[in-house]
Amino acid sequence: MYNKRFAPQNFHKMPKPSEKTTTTKRRTMLIPLFINSAAQKVLERRQYSSNKFPDRQNEKDFENLVGAVCKNNGCTAVCNDKNTFNSICIHHRGLPASRDPNSTAAIVSNNSATQYQHLHNHQQYWTCCGRKTTNLLGCTKGSHRWIIRQRVDENIRHDWFYRGGHVHLSIFSRSTVPQGTRVESDGLTLDVVIAHGFGLKETVRHFDLYAEILPAESLVLVSEKKVEIILKQMKREHWPRLCHEEGVGAVCVFDDDGGAMCDLDDD
Repeated sequence: MYNKRFAPQNFHKMPKPSEKTTTTKRRTMLIPLFINSAAQKVLERRQYSSNKFPDRQNEKDFENLVGAVCKNNGCTAVCNDKNTFNSICIHHRGLPASRDPNSTAAIVSNNSATQYQHLHNHQQYWTCCGRKTTNLLGCTKGSHRWIIRQRVDENIRHDWFYRGGHVHLSIFSRSTVPQGTRVESDGLTLDVVIAHGFGLKETVRHFDLYAEILPAESLVLVSEKKVEIILKQMKREHWPRLCHEEGVGAVCVFDDDGGAMCDLDDD
């Protein structure tokens, strides 16, 4: 007997994934990153900006530090040669903070030009420089504190859902350091680098997204236990999976508000 309940028209019509083309160059942009006050306090309590590491590392250790990054706030130096190893580090002793009444977060970027623009737009400041300055340049001269981050890609869980025209992707990592974390997108792909474990670990993720998003209207929120990436959809539509490839993504359960909860099956 024919049952209308199972008629084809009663099933959700899923949109087709976005076409992937290589003929058009797409602009990749950094998605603004915020850290909430609770996560910021954790970094302060663990003295992320303190002298946990020695002020001057022995030059005989140089070979073991090639490729290391400077741990000091506001410094993006990479140890590539002895000149860099011995160079003066201009950094901030404090942590980034916000004067934005709508946010308890700080925007941090590894790109100086982008970082300045974000700090200017959102009225950010460094705690060591006072509330009246948004100067990106460091206020303290000293020595680099080099650290080599351990690459950790296994056992890093992530899940996602979408609602209200936004896709929410959560990557679960504790003690994330904003300055070593960046999320970039060209609208169709998403590249994520997360420095966690108080900056001693690094996780890298790449996603070919199911459909197009608007990076300029997206943002990243860092909390104590996870990094949440909120992506603005180009078109407000159902995503049956997170990624473009067949069989990569999730099984979704739809609700009456046009949202969905999804369990990932790609990792």
